[in-house]
Amino acid sequence: MRTFRALLFGVMALIPAVFLGLFTWWMMGSSKENMDVAVWLPCNAIPILGMILGIWFGWKTGAEYAINAEI
Repeated sequence: MRTFRALLFGVMALIPAVFLGLFTWWMMGSSKENMDVAVWLPCNAIPILGMILGIWFGWKTGAEYAINAEI
């Protein structure tokens, strides 16, 4: 359950990160060159970072769903 929660948080964090990346790309001049920093940073790095942070947050706050095997 904790893994599913973390993945769900990651997917849900991807949605605002994509819009943030789109807005950042637009503010950086809307370049159409694929190798330009103004394209790969907002279009790739921001959404991936948002998804990673969402997964991390979902995992850290899901401790109540963890399986505690006490021996």
